[in-house]
Amino acid sequence: MNDITKSSDPVINVEASDDSPENAVNSSPLNPIHRFIAAIPERVPAFGILCALLGVTMFSVASLIVKLLKHLPAVEILIFRCVFQFIPYFIITIAKRYSFFGLPGSRLDLFLRCVSGTASLVTLYMAFRLMPLSDAMTLYMSSPVFVTIFAYFILKERITVVHVTTGTITIIGVFIICRPEFLFGHNNHHHKHHYEHRLIGIALSIGAAITSAYSLINLRKLKLTPVPVIVMWYSIAVVVIGNCVLPFLDRWVLPRDLYTWSLLV
Repeated sequence: MNDITKSSDPVINVEASDDSPENAVNSSPLNPIHRFIAAIPERVPAFGILCALLGVTMFSVASLIVKLLKHLPAVEILIFRCVFQFIPYFIITIAKRYSFFGLPGSRLDLFLRCVSGTASLVTLYMAFRLMPLSDAMTLYMSSPVFVTIFAYFILKERITVVHVTTGTITIIGVFIICRPEFLFGHNNHHHKHHYEHRLIGIALSIGAAITSAYSLINLRKLKLTPVPVIVMWYSIAVVVIGNCVLPFLDRWVLPRDLYTWSLLV
């Protein structure tokens, strides 16, 4: 009887122990929060679509702000935004102990994503100053056509009839927005200087769509790299490249009022 009692004591002590790592993890106050956040995509219907709509809305608002801040260079606005964007993602990267330079084997893709993404936003922000916001955004939204083309050649994904149909419709829409003179005629209300600016804006918007598409292809290759690391390095690339490009395009203008700072942030 004593032998049975002695042999069963350790089992009882182990199960009741509060010092085991498993119990420590399960009793952590952060675990319910983590579980709640992880369950959001499953609990919210069409969560991915809602995130996409929210992203498009926020991007449109950010683009509108570029038009409102006419007294600041477009590239400078982009630099300020990425400085504020860098701070939280840098903190998250350090707090989560992610690999600071990304995963080995994916660093070239991370570099290409940063460069192409920066080129896309710089050209798009410059286009906002040269043509109507709606036209520039519509041309920029033609990027899915170029994504399909890049995905076919780089990722070896097949092109379907749906891709061809939607791509053709998109190209027709781009053609209508460009309003070439040989089809729509010359508008006397738009003098030559304005027309030249519009042509440059069209070229910049289409360039932004192409570089954005290539950036998304590289982002697809980085599916194992933590998002905070990608955004952190993307922000660094924008700040560095933006500061190198800005002196050749314009000059720094220091924001002087609270209204301007609030829109920048």
